[in-house]
Amino acid sequence: IDLDYIAGSDLTHEDKVSVSHMDFAARLAGAKEFKTLFSWNTNPLASAPEQKRLREAMAREDLFTVVIDCFVTDTAKYADYVLPAASFLEFDDLTFSYFHLHMGAQAKVRKPLGEALPNQEICRRLAKAMQLEEPLLYEDDDTLLKKMMSEIAPAFGERMSFDDLKQRGHFYLGNTPMPFHEDLAFNTPSGKIEIASAAAEEAGLPRVPLASHEPLEDTHTLRLLSPASKWRLNDSYANDEHLQQQAGAPVIYIHPDDGAKFGLKDNASARVFNAAGEAILTTKFDSTVLPSTVVSHKGRWPSLESDKSSVNFVHTARKADMGESTSVHSTRVSIEPR
Repeated sequence: IDLDYIAGSDLTHEDKVSVSHMDFAARLAGAKEFKTLFSWNTNPLASAPEQKRLREAMAREDLFTVVIDCFVTDTAKYADYVLPAASFLEFDDLTFSYFHLHMGAQAKVRKPLGEALPNQEICRRLAKAMQLEEPLLYEDDDTLLKKMMSEIAPAFGERMSFDDLKQRGHFYLGNTPMPFHEDLAFNTPSGKIEIASAAAEEAGLPRVPLASHEPLEDTHTLRLLSPASKWRLNDSYANDEHLQQQAGAPVIYIHPDDGAKFGLKDNASARVFNAAGEAILTTKFDSTVLPSTVVSHKGRWPSLESDKSSVNFVHTARKADMGESTSVHSTRVSIEPR
């Protein structure tokens, strides 16, 4: 599928500006750089780091904010306009997987509720309101789906319409296995898998993979790990009442020895804090937690918590040394009884 065509990449007339989530709060706080925030399919006021700083930036009087969503998320509460979005059960689409080579049909089962619209229809109406003339901006869903299905069908040597795909449900991308790197050619200077990497050396990293960890700077801080929980992979369903009941109140797990060291009690309220902000969590003593480490699961909406905070209030926006991704698990915090 020509994803550049679907994204309208050829219509871009200016250089794109990309902002990492690690820079989001700081860049948005700069009043001169961005005057408009248009948010869809995301809820940064639950998922992004440095929540206190981000919320202060979102509260700028000169920031015009539009949010498209199905629910009144934390981000939607800071919007000047909220446009109601259709859910994934209310329009047809193609779906890709993160983890395997299957594609499926997203089949519409009912009309959108009230004035809700799919994202693409909202964008078509915005284009019309802005009097933009490029025909590609107005292609309807049926046209887009037919084009994508026409690109998919040759892989099967047969015609396949979107209605056919809805009956089939999903399919593997091709009739034969697709072993990755079957030709043993890799995008490295040598063309081989490089266990020893000169590029890593130049970046100041070990020449070969080496297990290591950063020592804590002092004995008054703990390393905070914030993985997904049993009940939430991320914050997408944090407002589901059943999941809220299953997950219970937000807690922070700490080794009993560290609990004693910081004057904490088991099953008691504690203040977790650093330079970025603070969160109020319930302590749980757990001997399986590594010393000098605490664990608290991600995936909560601050607005649904009793103290209106989450672990992302203490998530320090620090980029990793490889790929400039988040170094969230290098966040250091202090903790004290509340």
